[in-house]
Amino acid sequence: MGEVLRGAQMDPVSAGADGAQELLRESAELFEKAYRPEDGLVCWPVRHHSPVCSIHLAKVIREYRPDIVLVEGPEEANTYIPVLLHEETKPPLAFYYSYHDSGKYIAEEAGEYRCYYPFLEYSPELVALREAAALGVESGFMDLSYAQILIGSAEGARLLRKGEKESYNDDYLLSENTAIQELCRKKGLRGFHEFWEKYFEIGGLHRDTKDFMRDLLFYCLLSRKNTSREELLRDGCLLRERFMAGRIAEQRKQGKRVLAVMGGFHVRGVLAFLGEYEPEETKLPALRKSLPEKDCAVYVMPYSEEQADQLNGYASGMPHPAYYHRVWEAAQAGSETPFTESSIDFLIRCGKAARQKDAGISTFDEICGVQMMEGLSALRGKPECGVFELSDGVLSCFVKGERDISSEIPLLLLKRQLSGRRTGSLWSGAPIPPILQDFQQKCKDYQIKINTTVKSERTLDIFTTKRHREISCFLHQLIFLETGFAVMLKGPQLAKGTGKNLIRETWQWQYLPAVTAELIDKSVYGGTVEEAAKSWLKRRMEENAGSEEGSRLCIHSMEMGMPDLFFQILAKLREWISEETSFDAMAACLFNLSQVEERQEMYRIPENTAVSDMVRGAYEKLILMLPGIASCREEEQEKRLKSLRSLYRIAQKTDHGLDSQMLYEGVRLMLQQPDLNPAIHGAGLGILYGFDRDAEQEILFTLGGYLRGTHEKMLAAASFFRGLFDTAKDLVFVNPAFLEAMDGMLRQIGEPEFLEMIPNLRLAFCYFTPSEIDSLGGRIASLYGKKDGELLAEQAADPYLFALGERIEAWAEESLRQETGEAG
Repeated sequence: MGEVLRGAQMDPVSAGADGAQELLRESAELFEKAYRPEDGLVCWPVRHHSPVCSIHLAKVIREYRPDIVLVEGPEEANTYIPVLLHEETKPPLAFYYSYHDSGKYIAEEAGEYRCYYPFLEYSPELVALREAAALGVESGFMDLSYAQILIGSAEGARLLRKGEKESYNDDYLLSENTAIQELCRKKGLRGFHEFWEKYFEIGGLHRDTKDFMRDLLFYCLLSRKNTSREELLRDGCLLRERFMAGRIAEQRKQGKRVLAVMGGFHVRGVLAFLGEYEPEETKLPALRKSLPEKDCAVYVMPYSEEQADQLNGYASGMPHPAYYHRVWEAAQAGSETPFTESSIDFLIRCGKAARQKDAGISTFDEICGVQMMEGLSALRGKPECGVFELSDGVLSCFVKGERDISSEIPLLLLKRQLSGRRTGSLWSGAPIPPILQDFQQKCKDYQIKINTTVKSERTLDIFTTKRHREISCFLHQLIFLETGFAVMLKGPQLAKGTGKNLIRETWQWQYLPAVTAELIDKSVYGGTVEEAAKSWLKRRMEENAGSEEGSRLCIHSMEMGMPDLFFQILAKLREWISEETSFDAMAACLFNLSQVEERQEMYRIPENTAVSDMVRGAYEKLILMLPGIASCREEEQEKRLKSLRSLYRIAQKTDHGLDSQMLYEGVRLMLQQPDLNPAIHGAGLGILYGFDRDAEQEILFTLGGYLRGTHEKMLAAASFFRGLFDTAKDLVFVNPAFLEAMDGMLRQIGEPEFLEMIPNLRLAFCYFTPSEIDSLGGRIASLYGKKDGELLAEQAADPYLFALGERIEAWAEESLRQETGEAG
């Protein structure tokens, strides 16, 4: 391992032979300073969620027997250590940290921030806490509070990213640098994870613990050498390292033997702040002496392997948690080859799952897969088969033929199995946030069972029973908060425009651990479900949502029973409508507002003319925007057709009081624009036909122009049909003459051109229902003197007779040619 790392291509800071020797000297010195059990200090480096790091760490704790174990992690979570260690608590778990920046220390606007600190069964941090408890010694977290880390970070820091579920632990400093990328390239490895598994997991398992620590410190020092000081300052690393060093120093002053567990990247920095190295002149941000207690929160919550899997978005630690959990279990059971044992186990499980999916995997394929894994591990210089040999074995032996959607089923199954499905559980006495208490109380009040994971259903008379309306609002709030607790099976769905005639809602709910996790995740927005929903609604409103999203928020506020916020959104919506430049967004806004106008009285929204005024304003703006969509690109036409159809249907309704003549004139103007998209052309003429039946002749004339035009124009006729049938499919039923004229035009097209048109023609007729297709087929059959279904019953020519006829025809043509030639 050491030889491999020493061969790394380093940046100018450590390049060349002299640079490599200096790095070796520094890493040896770092080990001597970090591992000093005789002096009462061990700074143990880890990679988050590494099972082999945990195995060596447990050995060190048992041999060293410190007086206190300090673990990297925000210290405000110390009160939850008994919960983590309780026998009823089962990983995966996570600390959930939140901070409301009411003092505006981070940005000009007060914002909400949150992050996660996951623990798997084999996470080094959890193993350290458990080993300390087993020895009966103190333990605790030693890092800055989450809020102080945020305040001490600069703009662009990872924890300050918006719209992402951020992790407190982030190994990017170990994996994202040019030296490691170059090293992987030279060694023929596909990336950092394969490098890590080969040299630190599989390679490190049977190494002496001190040698393992030396290798890991060398690697971490190499990573630190290739990380700029600006990046360390930006992400608050130096600030955190100074704080952790201070906590270690406090314990040492009391004469305690300390073992400190931290990300390997931080060991050099912490030791520098402990005075083991010459201090660098760096001005660090000042810490806030105190922050409002109400702005800071931490809770422990159930987590899942799937959430913790880096490949599903978690930016820290090892991927494939289920696989490494199996490795950990095998190692704890005394297996000499836990990686190979786990790889074979997963390969067999993958084969079994693939057989259940009829993927055609046999026992022989599994035997070949094991042989492939073992052969690859030998070729790659690995003492055992790891997860990358497992994946390659499945790809080589389970994927038959070319890799495509149908043949890669085994790979998809394996990926799901490697990610895992375990979910954690908490001790029943664990503190829970107020929002979870409110949820549980509301469920009790509304007789919603959450003491079982069985799905339950209830029908609510939301417009006649006040209590049912309250339950509906509560369930809509949970949907808005994306808790995954409930789903409405039947009822008026305003945003979709379905179920408008229904006066009851049928709900189904199921209480799973993930619901608890989502509610804790949303606790940053409020202490009750309603408060959190209101805060989340306000936040989305304040993010300059736009006309489409803003109108959707109006619907949400109605469904959740928040009339005060409804009118606040409505006031903002007027501004968003005036600024909107997208035809599709404006059409969606009009649709949503029309739903609101039709239903606001039933949802007990006080009468107000503002909605009607906005419907009219959105409608008139859409009319003005019509000429701009005439020449839309082909990839945009489906959205434009949907928007045109929605506009047309709303204009036809009398209860909105809209001037349909405006739409007629607007479409006329649109059809006069150059470079008219064929589908938009057809849809526009279909709308005109809806207003004026005399437009049928114009449609036939235009269709003739397409079918008798150039080759490109002829092929565009299919798109014209798509648009026409989208807005006026009844045209083919009400007037037999139109169907005859269309049939006559299509018969004049050559066979090659017709075959090219077929795909788009099929799409054009997808607007018809099955019964309409049957009716249309009967009408077309009658044009040829056939009865309904007889066209489909026509017998195809015998292939032998057809081939014989072709040969006879060729012989006849050749005979005539020869006779004509002789006669000439």
